[in-house]
Amino acid sequence: MTGGTSPFEDLDYWSKLIAYTEDPSRDGLQLLEFARLQHLNLIHLQNELALIKSNVFGHRTTSKGEMEKLTRLLREYATAIRDLDYLSHLPPLRDPKFILDNRILLENAFPNMASRPGAPYDSACRTLRRDAVRNADAVREFLRKHLHRRLAWSADERKADMLGFSKRLPPLIYSPMLDRIARFLIAVGGGCLVVVPMLVMSFDPSQTKSLLVVTVAVVLFALVMSLAFQTDNKDTLTATATYAAVLVVFIGTSGTGLES
Repeated sequence: MTGGTSPFEDLDYWSKLIAYTEDPSRDGLQLLEFARLQHLNLIHLQNELALIKSNVFGHRTTSKGEMEKLTRLLREYATAIRDLDYLSHLPPLRDPKFILDNRILLENAFPNMASRPGAPYDSACRTLRRDAVRNADAVREFLRKHLHRRLAWSADERKADMLGFSKRLPPLIYSPMLDRIARFLIAVGGGCLVVVPMLVMSFDPSQTKSLLVVTVAVVLFALVMSLAFQTDNKDTLTATATYAAVLVVFIGTSGTGLES
């Protein structure tokens, strides 16, 4: 910041910490990624574990202290892997101005830390917006990437990431309009998968035609369920069996296909 006195200037570290978290100029919670430190920690733990492995299998013996150390290191190693995986799946902040503003706020709040060698606050940023790319399926993903940006981007995300919006990048979050369009398309598609086979079987009905239409329709429905939606095997099988039952009941109640 330039001009004026920093509101953090006369505070000790702990008071600065409170003041920084309550600063109204901060827009949300931006997290420094510290990816290189995460990798550094993982490699160090790997080396520590490799040393224990060398001692145990090289000398064909161990000790209580070494086993306690092994237990602790294995737990820390697994935790470090989970932490790195969790951080890597958080949505990134792409707007350089947004990242720079966050860095300036940190450097103003904690100048002693910022002045240390190694650029302590120079790191990629991520955010805790857990609604990013929610309920992913083929329809929503297609709309997220190809729908007009004024419909695909929510107002909040557009405000937070003007650079991504101006570059016509796909949004990280499904906007309310995108979600409504996706639900409409899925509803229409589901209705067509039921109505169209019934209409086809109703014209010039025959047993062979009805069996063929049901077979093709069930196979297409199974393909759509398997490829377009993230459902487990049980749900896919249940939905396909229910769909087939609807068509078979239609044949039985309408008399369609009973004529040879």
